[in-house]
Amino acid sequence: MRSSVVLLVGMGCTHVGPDADWFTEPETEELRRTSYLEGQRCWDTGGVTTGDVALTNNASCLKPSCIHSDYGEEGAFSTARFEVTEDLSIDSLAYGLRHGGYCNAELPHTVLMWASESSVPQTKPNLSHVARVRGEAVNGLNWYEVDFEDSLDVDVGDYVFVGVELAGDPWKDSLCLRICKDDKTPDANWFSQTPEPPFAWRPSGVTGKPNVYDIDFAVRGFSR
Repeated sequence: MRSSVVLLVGMGCTHVGPDADWFTEPETEELRRTSYLEGQRCWDTGGVTTGDVALTNNASCLKPSCIHSDYGEEGAFSTARFEVTEDLSIDSLAYGLRHGGYCNAELPHTVLMWASESSVPQTKPNLSHVARVRGEAVNGLNWYEVDFEDSLDVDVGDYVFVGVELAGDPWKDSLCLRICKDDKTPDANWFSQTPEPPFAWRPSGVTGKPNVYDIDFAVRGFSR
């Protein structure tokens, strides 16, 4: 499964890697979408209510870009890892999608979240939260937030993994996921290479040159 990097003038995207149907599909959940100006983030100062705790994969994101699947990578998951520093109940996650050109932020896609004591994702993870989602988008950057009815309880020292399916037809009609090309976090970003378990995880980035970006994810919850 190859993965190369191409910078697309005007779109600011990079390509990396069939709709997943390997899970028991839950009741369809509609994405809540809030659109911000480029450069603003989900749950910035003032955007998090009292009592909330937000964990982000890249706090600054000074060099935003985006990724989408290449041929042969359709439906694979781009995934980020968060290290838990206090006992939390996580109830939502957020990520950015670009819309316009062949980037289609309205494509139905699958979102995953799970916790593990291991810093490396398992080939068959215990997927505590799986949602099949669709949103409405405007041209440009769209921030999406997914709320879960049941929270995910995690303890200090655990790791939380969040994955978004890179759905669509490469180079024609693709889900384009926001990334940050500054301050890469070693071994915190993973690409599944397959659209269903067992996943063949590798560090995100160019083959032979991993850790060249952070996926711009965030999770939110409450201290417990």
